[in-house]
Amino acid sequence: MDLRGQYLAERVFMIAQPLALVLSYMAGYLASDTRLVLIAYAAISAISLLVCVPSWPMYRRHPLQFVPQPPSSEHE
Repeated sequence: MDLRGQYLAERVFMIAQPLALVLSYMAGYLASDTRLVLIAYAAISAISLLVCVPSWPMYRRHPLQFVPQPPSSEHE
């Protein structure tokens, strides 16, 4: 995962978590079920982790270019 990919993954996660909180609270409130709040939040959080944690190709579009190592002399 490159630096832009890390930034994108963090943005997705930071948007998904409050969204998961609001959606799970609304679902639990409408159903009058506290357990549904916990289950919905856990499910949405698991999906957001599945999207953010693995190094998907969309997170590796801008690889870093490293400076090539200079040739070593045999006298060292």
